[in-house]
Amino acid sequence: FFYLDDANNRVGINSLSPTVALDVSGTIKGSTFSGPISNPSGISTFYDVRVTNNLTVEGSTTTLDTDLTAVDRVEVDANSNSVVGVAITQSGTADIINLFDGASQVVTVDDVGNVGLGSAIPSVKLDVVGGIKATGQVGVSDGTTSAPSIAAASDTDSGLYFPGANSLGLVSGGS
Repeated sequence: FFYLDDANNRVGINSLSPTVALDVSGTIKGSTFSGPISNPSGISTFYDVRVTNNLTVEGSTTTLDTDLTAVDRVEVDANSNSVVGVAITQSGTADIINLFDGASQVVTVDDVGNVGLGSAIPSVKLDVVGGIKATGQVGVSDGTTSAPSIAAASDTDSGLYFPGANSLGLVSGGS
């Protein structure tokens, strides 16, 4: 039904008491829209929307749920000396980031800050499954005879430690 509120210059479609100039209760279908579009419930759904300039999304939750079929990437191009380009806040206990190559999980950042490369469940700050290549110096703690700096995961009390400047220690069995 159609309702005209002459006193307030409002039109209601499927609404007997329009609260704005055009108040529609139901679905609006059109080929183009112009001007601000909002929904007091906080949820608006649009299909086949093209943004040709800046896009600003405000709110406590933004979801991008799409299959990349016509493009090959999602790109964030930030240019700031003081504001981070991408910030992710996770207030629960689930992982913060999971990156996949097809069905294979290749990068994980869990809720305590552990990073897994090739490891879906990182158990330490950097958990790498596979080889590591470093160009430049790799720094490690000095370690001790009972807890050497460089040790095998299966034998944590045997390995290399650094007892002082220009010194290298080799320990087996913690002594």
